[in-house]
Amino acid sequence: MDLSNPLNVWWLVMVILNAMSVITYAVLCVMSIKRDKLEPENRRYKTIMRCAGAIFVFVSMYRSIFVSSYPNRLTWFDSMLNSPLIIRFLATFAELSFAVLVMVPILHINKENPLKCEFAKSGFGSFLIYKLPYAAFICLFTAQFCAYGGLFTQHLTLFAIEETLWALGFFSVLPAAIVQGRDIFKNHKGEREYRLVKAALFVLCLYTVGYLIYQFGFSLPFTYYSQIPSDLLKNHLTIAEGARLALYKFSACRDFDTWGGIGFFIWHSGYFSLCTWMNILFASAPRKLKR
Repeated sequence: MDLSNPLNVWWLVMVILNAMSVITYAVLCVMSIKRDKLEPENRRYKTIMRCAGAIFVFVSMYRSIFVSSYPNRLTWFDSMLNSPLIIRFLATFAELSFAVLVMVPILHINKENPLKCEFAKSGFGSFLIYKLPYAAFICLFTAQFCAYGGLFTQHLTLFAIEETLWALGFFSVLPAAIVQGRDIFKNHKGEREYRLVKAALFVLCLYTVGYLIYQFGFSLPFTYYSQIPSDLLKNHLTIAEGARLALYKFSACRDFDTWGGIGFFIWHSGYFSLCTWMNILFASAPRKLKR
């Protein structure tokens, strides 16, 4: 490997970080399973979260090795293991597990900590807190169809819809996370059994606000929406032809500008590190702990 190329150094760092994440997650899973008998009422919840976390962490490991970009079908290696279609297939499981890791803890916290504030009792507030979080999974599930359509046809408009659905999915859990966080931080100060819930809600709010600022303030308007008019005038591949090309025809390169410049590497650095660590936290099944 030519380490004089900064991209190879970046790739090596990402692979090492993800390998450490896999090992850390495996250790945490073993510890969590040993404690299941102490919390029989939470065993199903913890199992769901562990499984979702395992899917995300292992797919993230794979994708950190076989880096790819769906627009223009760029790959890190000239290998079928790096085929954009194979990466997209694995990403489907990771992204749906991501939806579970974000949505299910909010629903569990809502059940475990019923809110008594006036806002939560109002029709609109109750909808935002108890019903809207279900939209996270619906949005991310629907986004998968746009992701495949964009990969096959290279239709930028479909990628724009996919990214919009991701933003809406995260927005759907934000009201509940904020209201629950405010209630728990205010009414359960110093109570150590709430430390895991507090950490998860704080990280979720911080990540979601940052993500929405990035999406609506930069990525969506400048990277996607601005190009939709010209994209609609282009001729695009059929789904059948695009699927064949996505599986067999792709371009392997290590050129900084070809990959999309600093934006691509900032985004993927965050995905392969911070996002993975956040999901490991959520996979620990945020809940009120035993004293």
